[in-house]
Amino acid sequence: MIRTRFAAALAAVSLLGASALQTALALVLLLPGTSWADSAAQPLPFSQNWANTGLITVDNNWAAVPGIEGFRGDNVTAATGADPQTLLASDTPGVISVIANQTTPNTFTTGAVAEFQLADPVIALNGSGAADAPYIRLYVNTAGCTGINVAYNLRDLDGSVDNAVQPVALHFRVGNSGNFTNVPAGFVADATTGPSLATLVTPVSATLPAAADNQAVVQIRVMTANAAGNDEPVGIDDIAVTGTCSGTPGLSINDVSVTEGNAGTINAQFSVTLSAPAGAGGVTFDIATADNTATLADNDYVANTLTGQIIAQGSSGPFLFNVTVNGDPTVEPNETFFVNVTNVVGATVIDGQGQGTITNDDFVITPIHDIQGPGSSSPLVGQVVTTTGIVYAVKNNGFFMQDRPAWMPIR
Repeated sequence: MIRTRFAAALAAVSLLGASALQTALALVLLLPGTSWADSAAQPLPFSQNWANTGLITVDNNWAAVPGIEGFRGDNVTAATGADPQTLLASDTPGVISVIANQTTPNTFTTGAVAEFQLADPVIALNGSGAADAPYIRLYVNTAGCTGINVAYNLRDLDGSVDNAVQPVALHFRVGNSGNFTNVPAGFVADATTGPSLATLVTPVSATLPAAADNQAVVQIRVMTANAAGNDEPVGIDDIAVTGTCSGTPGLSINDVSVTEGNAGTINAQFSVTLSAPAGAGGVTFDIATADNTATLADNDYVANTLTGQIIAQGSSGPFLFNVTVNGDPTVEPNETFFVNVTNVVGATVIDGQGQGTITNDDFVITPIHDIQGPGSSSPLVGQVVTTTGIVYAVKNNGFFMQDRPAWMPIR
């Protein structure tokens, strides 16, 4: 769903000298935070065998699948027959993809990630001219763990006459940004056979480099690429991420972003979590806010300090910590503040500082007379502006507006 906020009757401007297609539409589009995936980093051991066909029931919605998302990989490469070992760009933000409830892999030709409800259910990657490098991405928390091993089975699902070479690569990165690193031990040069065969199962088991040990977030990517020829869907099944984990859990706090209003308050809710259940006596800690570009002096947020907090024995959290953010009508850049977790007893601190981002929602209004300008064409041609006014005519060359009366409020 898309919500639109109009300045007065309509935030649209017809600039002299511009065609109707060049009309500047000053629409502020607000996209609500609809969740289509659960990208929370999962503690080890982590596994998924797709036996529960109720996890994916709607196209492009991974919300019920903890720690896994699928992507089309549209912007990773434009080449045909690319080696996925070399496709290490982040693909941010990427196009979420899954086509739910499929049953006929022999005739499936859409470039995407697909869910096949077969006798042995599975999800699969299928390349195309649009889906140049489809992949799944796993999110795991390796806190307190070393020797991280990634294992899965690649399944040839296509028993048609197609017989493309379908390479599959394994990548990883630490954190939520930056390029990935290829894991050569996880590469399979061709995960399919044929024609008219769909029996090959290729087990993959690879230990990640030491950089993946003891981290709050490790992202793991399994990727194929658009083949030279008719692509065959490749199943990714029996996923297992394991490691050698100590008895002391790791403690982390997340980052939070909120959009301030022009008045009133909104809560930024932080979560303190453990990578494994707390041991005897629980895990205790203090937690407090701290200035960054957002400050107490500017009344950007309200200080909050708690001492002697506890995550009880047997629980891994979350412990929720709210910070009140104050709204204002001032036009300003986005601002940040910190939430620090200190004096931790009973856990290893993996990430003890959360960052709160206050996204400014205010905008600058450009008067109509500044848009019109003194000449035969607007001095702002080619720019996107926001204005207020009344649309008094709609013609084939654009919209025409006049100034808003003083008594009419901005809405």
